[in-house]
Amino acid sequence: MRIVIFSICIVLLTGCFESDIKTTEFNQKKVDITEIKEAPNKGFSYLEQLPAERIKEYELFVKDRDTSHLLRFSPEQIVLIYMHSVAIVDTAAIYAFTYNDGLLADPERFRKDYNEYVLNTEQEVALKYRYYDSIQINEETVEENSVIVVITVSLGSSTSSVGYGLKKNEHIWKMDIQHFIEYFKQKAAAK
Repeated sequence: MRIVIFSICIVLLTGCFESDIKTTEFNQKKVDITEIKEAPNKGFSYLEQLPAERIKEYELFVKDRDTSHLLRFSPEQIVLIYMHSVAIVDTAAIYAFTYNDGLLADPERFRKDYNEYVLNTEQEVALKYRYYDSIQINEETVEENSVIVVITVSLGSSTSSVGYGLKKNEHIWKMDIQHFIEYFKQKAAAK
């Protein structure tokens, strides 16, 4: 009886996967054994949320780190490439589109501090919000060259949001995240 139930479960599961069915003798009973081959996992990317034009511009930015390729990106799109950069640990890209108010460390110091103090927390955020329900500017925070972009995700009756500040610098929206490093440095020092 267990073999029949097992066979039925396997047959039901194969609807989601490619499969090869083979008939085998097992304790003098014929049993269908299904080999399940998972379909290739493409993996999630925040870049999939961008229009094709923005993806091409982002790819140019990645090649030469010239932020002028990001001129046409909205604040929401900058947050998406930030999340993507966090997920793939591209600290050089994060540095390039981080707002510099004169307090931004040199690239090497930024990379070291970001990776040590901020990266793990931000990777958890990138993972948690990858299937977000909405990403939008909080209209109450809009100033001429400053906005907060809020990403919201819901699961059942639970809803969670996170906001990121962006500032416009040389006509390009940039992440205002230098304070993250300072906050997490102080938190680590207090331990």
